[in-house]
Amino acid sequence: MSSIWIQIIKPTKTSIIMKTKFFGQVADFMGSKELEVLEIESTEKLIQYFNSTFPGFENQKFAIAVDNTIVTGDTNLQANTVVAFLPPFSGG
Repeated sequence: MSSIWIQIIKPTKTSIIMKTKFFGQVADFMGSKELEVLEIESTEKLIQYFNSTFPGFENQKFAIAVDNTIVTGDTNLQANTVVAFLPPFSGG
């Protein structure tokens, strides 16, 4: 059984917390369905943050939704945004 260590950051009155949600295999990898992080300005920087904080995250396959809309490429994030990491899926 592996352990995940998360640095707890006490937000200040001016800090903005963003919710990140994980589904499917990404949630299994993260060991959680939801994490809160201090505001990060773009999806690319959020991915970089998770890559450096959670070794092996870079090997995960996922789509990203920002406030319930799937996005591609680097997308700007704003205060109180909810970012979801979705497992690969196909339609039919």
